[in-house]
Amino acid sequence: MKCLKKISRKQVEKLIKSYTPAASVEQKKLISTVQSRSERDTYCKIDYRVDDNNIIMRLRAWCPNVEVILPLDLREKMKKEMEETYKLHL
Repeated sequence: MKCLKKISRKQVEKLIKSYTPAASVEQKKLISTVQSRSERDTYCKIDYRVDDNNIIMRLRAWCPNVEVILPLDLREKMKKEMEETYKLHL
């Protein structure tokens, strides 16, 4: 996958700060989430087309070993889909 690029935790935090409103609840929550993760976690940046189903399917395939940090709308979409899938298995 050529559009996948490994980045550092510091780069993730910079991206969060640049793509979320300064000092917003979302920004604080995302930074806290990243800082709470293991130092061994790997972070990647993926360049993709909005609503590219191939990327969505790849992210689903990596569950539960993947977490979308940004963009927030994709993070929310993945969260919603996982919650709906979970309800099917109750």
